[in-house]
Amino acid sequence: MAHMALGSGYYSFVYSKPALGQQEYEKALALSSRTTEREHLQMQANYADDQGHVEEAIQMYRTYLGRYPDDWRMHLDYARILFTHDRR
Repeated sequence: MAHMALGSGYYSFVYSKPALGQQEYEKALALSSRTTEREHLQMQANYADDQGHVEEAIQMYRTYLGRYPDDWRMHLDYARILFTHDRR
């Protein structure tokens, strides 16, 4: 999860270093067998979102939220991607 957080940070407008973000997400996904299903789905959704794979990210957010509807942060991320891409 730490690698996912680093990857997301590097993709952000603050650091804007997508190559480093890609490396960190790859590490996170390679180690994802050590995470719970919930964490793994979160990684996949965030990774697709950060890479700009809108349709894949939307589907991953829906899958995640269908299983874990109590996660308000993921609801916010899902709402943001829908709003940003005019998918209301």
